[in-house]
Parts: sequence; structure tokens; C-alpha cells
Amino acid sequence: MRCDWDYDDAEDSLFLSLGKSSESVELREGVILDLDKAGKVVGLELFDASRLFRALGSGGVTKKDLKTLSEVSVSFTRWRHYFVIELELRGARQLKEKLTIPAADGQSELLAAVA
Repeated sequence: MRCDWDYDDAEDSLFLSLGKSSESVELREGVILDLDKAGKVVGLELFDASRLFRALGSGGVTKKDLKTLSEVSVSFTRWRHYFVIELELRGARQLKEKLTIPAADGQSELLAAVA
């Protein structure tokens, strides 16, 4: 699904939005999901994004890629005890990234219903 985005080069932070959020939940340090009132994922915040891509994905996304974005698509799914975030990033290069993040035990009840 195509989304709005904003990349802050100075902070290396990527913000993706699919709608209005009413609550945010941290999946892990530097990865925050934004949820609407119904608990549907409507956004993603990645802090220190290029480092996170190296740590969680293939590592192929650089600051230069993020600075030259012209289109972004994102999908969110939950598989067993993991959140899977799939991104298509188009800019100077076209990249596909899949971030698989363990859902830690004891997270909020709200996260248990996500995806």
C-alpha cells in the first residue's frame, strides 16, 4: 500500500503514514508502530533508519537511498511471534526490504491484536 513519508537526513529518521494515528507502540528500540483507534497499523517510525536496515534487513538501504525517495509502499503482517514489515522504496534505486521483528513477551494487549 502506498504511503506518505518523510525522511529527516540529519536524524536519519524515516516516518511512514497511512492515516491518522491515535497511539504509538515501540516494537523495539528505534522501531515504532502507529495505530488508529481500532488498533490497525497506520504508520511506522524508524529512528537511525540506515543502521536499522543493516541490522534488521538486507542492509542494502543507505542514507542516499532514503534522501532520494520518490515513492514508498509498505505492508504489515504478523507471523507467529514476529511482526513483518515489507517496504518498497523507489528513488535513485528501487529496493525491497523485509524487516522481521520479534514481538517481545509481555507487550501491550493492543499489540496482541495488531495484524
